Parts: sequence; C-alpha cells; structure tokens
Amino acid sequence: NSLDLVVLFLFVLQQKGIPLILEVSKNQPNLLKEIPYFAIIGQRQSLLSVSDSHLRTYKTPFGELRINESQLDTSMVENCSLLLTSSGSTGSKKIIKCRESGVLQNIKSNITALGINEKDRTLICLPIYYSYSLIGQFLSHLIAGADIILAPNRFIPLYLNEVLKKHQPTNFFITPTLVRVLSAYQSHINCDPLKFVAIGGGYLSKNCFVKFTRQFTCAYYYKTYGITEAGPRVSTYTIAYDQIHNFQPNYIGAPLENVQLATGKAIGNYQGKVSCYLHINTPSVYTGYLIDHQHCHKKTLGLETRDIVYKQQQDYYILGRETDFFRAAGSLWRFQIEDILFDEIPGLLKVNIYSDQTEKLQLGLIRNKRNNSDSGVHFRDRLKERFSPSVMQSLIINDHHEKFTFSK
Repeated sequence: NSLDLVVLFLFVLQQKGIPLILEVSKNQPNLLKEIPYFAIIGQRQSLLSVSDSHLRTYKTPFGELRINESQLDTSMVENCSLLLTSSGSTGSKKIIKCRESGVLQNIKSNITALGINEKDRTLICLPIYYSYSLIGQFLSHLIAGADIILAPNRFIPLYLNEVLKKHQPTNFFITPTLVRVLSAYQSHINCDPLKFVAIGGGYLSKNCFVKFTRQFTCAYYYKTYGITEAGPRVSTYTIAYDQIHNFQPNYIGAPLENVQLATGKAIGNYQGKVSCYLHINTPSVYTGYLIDHQHCHKKTLGLETRDIVYKQQQDYYILGRETDFFRAAGSLWRFQIEDILFDEIPGLLKVNIYSDQTEKLQLGLIRNKRNNSDSGVHFRDRLKERFSPSVMQSLIINDHHEKFTFSK
C-alpha cells in the first residue's frame, strides 16, 4: 500500500479505464500472459518485470506506464467498470467483472451498515488488492469523506500501537489471521477515539475473538461476511463490547440494505439442522469472470454460492464449502478442526488443511516464531485427547514456524 498506488488507481478511474490492482512478485512471472490489457502501470516499488515489444514505456513521478500500442485502436467492450480479484480460498484466484452501479451500491450499503461518516479516520492494515480492503474500507471511507491512513500491511503488528497513538484512527479492518498475529505480539492499546474494528475473511473462533477484544477495546466489533462476486460485502454481524462473550463464530449477521439471503439446494445436515447452499440476491452482483470462460453468470441479481449454511429461525450460520468437510478427520468441518488446533497448539497463527491423495489429513501449521520450542511430535501428544485414534492415524503435521510470508 502506498500513496503512489492510490494515485495511479484513481487516475485510471478518472480516465474511464477499467483498473485491476494485482499483487505481483517474482513468484508470479507468467501472471500477465493470461490477462488482456491495454496498459501496465508499475508503482515505484513494484517487482514487476515485463518484456514486450508492443509496450512503449513512459516515466511518471509515480511509476512506469507501459502502453500496448497494438491495442490503441481497440474499442472497450468489457461490460464492467472495475476488476477485482477473488481471495483464492477455493484454490484458484479469479478476476471478477463489476459494474459501476453495483460497486457504488455496495459501498453505500457498507457506509450505512458500519456508520461511516466524514469524521472517521481509518487505518488500512490490509493490502488494497483485497476486494474487502479496497471496496469495504478504502473506497467506502473515500466516498464518505473520511480520512484514510495508508500503512504497509506486512509491518502492522510491529508498530500498530505507535500508529494508533500518533494518528488516532477511529477504526481499522483486519482478517482472522491478522487477529491472531496481533494477539500473538501481545499488543495492547488505549486509543479513546477507536469506534470499531471490522473483521472480514473466514472463520474466527470464539476464544481467539475474546482474547483479541481484551487487547483491543472499542465500542463495537463488526464480523463481516461476503464474497467478491457479491460486491464483496453481503452482511454484518455487530457485537457490542459488553456482548463479546455471546459471540457466535458461524453467524453471518444481518444482510446489507437491498440484499436478500435464501437457502438453496439441501445437501446434508448439521446437528439436526438441514444444510443448504446459500443464495444471495443483491444489486451489486458481478457480471462474470475476465478469463475463466467456464463460469458464466446469468444477467440477474441472484447468485448461487458454494457456501453451505444452515438456517435457525431467520438467521443464517455458515459451515464452509464442500471442500471444508473432512471425512478423514472423523467427518468434521474445517472450523471444528481449527477450534481444536487453536486451543491446543500455542502460537498458531494460521493452518492450511487439506486431504491428500492417500486420504491423509495434511495440517500445515504457521506459528509465531516466539513459540518454536514445541515439535510436531509434541503437538500429536496434545491432540490425542481431542481426536479419536483413527483420526490421529490419518494426521500429517507440517510445522512451518513463521518462515512463509502471509497476510490474510
């Protein structure tokens, strides 16, 4: 995140271009080969390396502009105003087409749900190539006329207290992984203007949430649910500070204005309740994918997701997706496995869970390097009391300590 990136992004919007912010690293050398583009803009810190004879390069104070001159006379035909990338939680990132009217509707609904106004000051801890950070936080505060503090997300745990004291933001947005990172660094704040903290992304256990609220005290916490194809914000779960011990990790909250939720096809049951796919009806639904032509979106406001939920009275509770159900672990959902792991393994920041070709359950543990004295053998001893013997036989534990870079 940098001022250069923001200036370049707003410049493309002002010029009626269709911007797409991409995370680019040396691990993604072939990224641009699949994407049709008119121009590439690299901010000054960019690691992007491009060799294309059709590109003419112009230097600017904010970075390099490379124009594909062979495309200059091509008319713009894409039915979108903004391109967003999905989180990749289903295994592959997608580039999603969004209309201007839909994005603005989602932003306005987000402003209403979170009570954002021009007196707010938000601290951006997450990279703005995340749709949650770009739409839900950056553009929402920009349109509301609030102040925006940009921060390089990778170093937020190291100097968050200093930033909070210096700039006194009224809110910041994070993900469950960053909740655990901040808790692991044992940060504590005393920031009077802090109105709320918004937590997006995936599952967050009750224990992790309560521990975090003790360190970061504010009037309200918002646990948000959404998928990029729907805006990306869909619903908001509001938890007042005096209600934190009643936190329900699977509850997705109240839908935004003009958004309706419904259950679709039933696929199973969970503790006596019928589990179904979630349907979302929203004016900010996407118009399709840029590259993946196998996924065609009908031009309606309805979206059938692959998220599996159960309904209790008028409320919806999310279980996960089909890939989040593991028979090798005694027929447990991912969130149930996470509850056990985060309770038993000290310093755990994130876990990757998947079944391999031999039906073994692979657990990739990413832990705070301060807690590097324990071993995979020790973890197995701790888990024996929580998993059955048959499940323990199928577990393969890979302990990574914190050597992999991650941010969500």
